[in-house]
Amino acid sequence: MALHNEIGHLGEDATCEYLLAHGYKIVERNWRLGNIEIDIIAENADYIVFVEVKTRTSTYGDVSPEQYVDEHKRRFMTVAGNAYIK
Repeated sequence: MALHNEIGHLGEDATCEYLLAHGYKIVERNWRLGNIEIDIIAENADYIVFVEVKTRTSTYGDVSPEQYVDEHKRRFMTVAGNAYIK
């Protein structure tokens, strides 16, 4: 497995641990709708959350982690999330 894939997997594992520690149940990992992937789908008594994990080993300039999830990816996640709920 390529190093970037291993790092991504570690980031997803850490995210799952965080969600579990905060009362969420992990429902799906790497759920796909065609070519769209949702890294983690989790739920608690009140919410279903759709999580895109971006794991980096270093920062690039002053870019914050959430800026790596652009409008295009957010739209795809919305389409996939709606399909998952249906």
